[in-house]
Amino acid sequence: MVEKEEQAERAELIRQVYEALATLTPLQARRIHARYILGLKVREIAAMEGVNPARVSQCIQGGLRRLRKYFERRKRTGGL
Repeated sequence: MVEKEEQAERAELIRQVYEALATLTPLQARRIHARYILGLKVREIAAMEGVNPARVSQCIQGGLRRLRKYFERRKRTGGL
């Protein structure tokens, strides 16, 4: 029974993460997904996109700030 509850909690958490990612720009969402879900390094993402790693890093940091604000707002409004 505990295993099913854990699976349900995990599924809900994953749903919330993807819901939050949908609030970002497509570039931020893609880069954050690549970095934290696929586990790629910033320099790997930059090489795939043909851009400077600093740009990728700045984009990810901006996206993470937006995600923090998103979850803070949800917490204050009882959305979590």
